[in-house]
Amino acid sequence: AFALFSAVDKFFYSDNKIEFNSTTDLASLLTVSKYEKETGDKIEIQLLNGCGKKGLAENYAKFFLEYGHDVLEKGNATHFKYKYTEIISRTANITAANVIADLLGMSKNQIRTEINPKVHCDITLILGNDYDELSSFNDVLKINPPF
Repeated sequence: AFALFSAVDKFFYSDNKIEFNSTTDLASLLTVSKYEKETGDKIEIQLLNGCGKKGLAENYAKFFLEYGHDVLEKGNATHFKYKYTEIISRTANITAANVIADLLGMSKNQIRTEINPKVHCDITLILGNDYDELSSFNDVLKINPPF
């Protein structure tokens, strides 16, 4: 009941109303990835900025949404001293992490597994200082053109 009240309040009465207009690309909200077609599940990602570049997690979140993956959480890592981007598989099923590694242009050897039932996602991605060296970075720039 609370969730329904909150959604109705946000949509109709809040100063931060959810608004749809003619520029809203609804098709991008419905993107189905190859992984989802094969498994019936979206890859759920915790996306953390580990290098301190402002807006980086937000830009990569849009990139993953464009490719049909869910970003459940985005924010800053515990520190900004990550030299390299890290993929951490949070489940015993490593397939989701492999898909994200391929999408980013990373080696599957860079994936590590840390199963944690308190983290409710398939993978945690920590963007390091090498973010602009990933082959996916050009696609991120296309989706988020700099001004």
